[in-house]
Amino acid sequence: TDPQLPESERVRIPKLTYALLSESKIRSKLVEMGLPTEGNKQVLQRRHAQWVTMYNSNLDQKHPVSKKALLAQLRKWEKTQSNANVITKEKLGGTEWGSTYAGDFANLVQKAKNSIKKSDAPSPDEQTSSTAVDESSV
Repeated sequence: TDPQLPESERVRIPKLTYALLSESKIRSKLVEMGLPTEGNKQVLQRRHAQWVTMYNSNLDQKHPVSKKALLAQLRKWEKTQSNANVITKEKLGGTEWGSTYAGDFANLVQKAKNSIKKSDAPSPDEQTSSTAVDESSV
């Protein structure tokens, strides 16, 4: 957006109903705006929605930034979005973590199995109460 552009000539981008649009229609809207078009429909929708938000809010600024600056912000936003969803072994503590704590994990599994076995077997109180009921009914 040109900072010299008078407010009366600033045109807001309308939001779209993405459910009604095909992937190719969304892609063509992005081409019209000079935005990247790679990715699936969901990526294209998020990119367009973010662009509309950024562009329209930029129009509301006292000193709007250029389209080039907005595109840089959009690229930065997309990069943070894609990196946020990637979980690597390094983020989880490295490849050594599994071997370091394998014994502890096996121990927890064994304790869980033992507690399940104990809960399946009737407790001594349940055995006496059931025999007491059986004896009284005779």
